[in-house]
Amino acid sequence: MKDTLVESFSGIRGIYGQSLNDRIAERYAEVFAEYLRKNNKGKVLVAIGRDGRKSGPLLHAIFVNTFKNFGFEIIDIGVTSTPAVEFAVRHYRANGGVVITASHNEPEFNGWKLLGSDSAILNQKEIGKIIELVHSQTKINLPKRNGVILHKQDEIQDLYVNDILKIIGRGAVKKIRQKNYKVLADPNGGPVKKILEKLFKKLGVELVGVNMRPGIFIRKIEPNAETLEYLIPIITNSQADFGFGLDGDADRMEMILPNGSKYAASHGNMVSGNEMAALIIESVLLNKRHGQKIVINNCTANLIYGVAKKYQARVKEVDVGETNVVTKMAELKSPVGGEGSNGGLIIYPTKCRDGILSVAAILSLLAHKNQSLPEIL
Repeated sequence: MKDTLVESFSGIRGIYGQSLNDRIAERYAEVFAEYLRKNNKGKVLVAIGRDGRKSGPLLHAIFVNTFKNFGFEIIDIGVTSTPAVEFAVRHYRANGGVVITASHNEPEFNGWKLLGSDSAILNQKEIGKIIELVHSQTKINLPKRNGVILHKQDEIQDLYVNDILKIIGRGAVKKIRQKNYKVLADPNGGPVKKILEKLFKKLGVELVGVNMRPGIFIRKIEPNAETLEYLIPIITNSQADFGFGLDGDADRMEMILPNGSKYAASHGNMVSGNEMAALIIESVLLNKRHGQKIVINNCTANLIYGVAKKYQARVKEVDVGETNVVTKMAELKSPVGGEGSNGGLIIYPTKCRDGILSVAAILSLLAHKNQSLPEIL
């Protein structure tokens, strides 16, 4: 397989041992350390986590040890999701964060996402400067000090789950608990088994878990109609209300319906990204005053405009790219935004797509409307 290192505002990724190696990781860790030091006075606090890929521990150790040698205080979250690291940056008020992941790419790939103090991935200008410095001959001259590593994996799981519950609201949690939902989850070797178990227990939702062991990838990483088709009979036979699949770091999510509904018979079992976006946006807007502003990319379908009109919301379109959505959301103080083209929604105060939060938001909508997913669709 021909492999080229990808370096962009969405992250750095390549096949480990080919285009991506330890030397490149060390250089990025040093350059990012200098970036954090220049932009912060005094103590530097950085959160770091990784997904379940085989090369993850090696790359994780390189970033942690580099930051430690430069005197940083490191919140080590261990094996976790991108949204959990994003939450950790917010919760601990860290100066930045690193997620060791290749997201929706196959297991032989790995890489990293770099987060700023606002917990969002670095914007195009910031990551551009870092990439340029990585490939320059500039030597990094940071004084070497002995930093501190704080292990917070168990703590952050509980805090992150509670944050999801806080975002959807007590009223929604109460209504969901009254419905006795059953939902199938397929994280496909992703790092969220305990998070799903904790969240679903608090929501009173019966969890049907498939491929729950971190690092054991049964299907292709990216969740889509082809890779999730095998789940349809499992969802149907288990009598689950619906199912969903996640990618490697749990920021992407796709939903599947069981057989038996008129909707599945006429439209198929997959819920499209734009349909999911419309559901999540409505879930957020129904608890807000009319007239909110929502942000979508310019590839999102007109379905979103129908929901916006219902709640007298204003829609602002931006170019494709998570960082474009996040930036405009902050500017407009928008409660929700995202990219319907891939079902990636961002709900304030989060700054990244979150597959598990999206599921919780959709459950909230179902409970509020007292309808099943096929009925709402």
